[in-house]
Amino acid sequence: MPFAELVVKITAAPEHAKLRKLIVNMIYVGVVADLMGIDPAESEIAIAKQLKGKKKAVDLNVSAVKLGSTTRPRPSRPRSPTASSA
Repeated sequence: MPFAELVVKITAAPEHAKLRKLIVNMIYVGVVADLMGIDPAESEIAIAKQLKGKKKAVDLNVSAVKLGSTTRPRPSRPRSPTASSA
């Protein structure tokens, strides 16, 4: 997963350049939360609580978590053998 490329999507503004390393961590949080089946709403609540309602910071971090949870590679399912291949 190209995290360096993903982080630029949500931190393109020059004032966000210094935050990129931190925001990459939040993308990881989104990937792991999705793998563990954590409700995205719960992630948002935790972020808002941790950042004490700082709207810009909350929005940026929530965006990163959403990006991580929606762009992680999905495992491919093995194909079941068909009756005609026997």
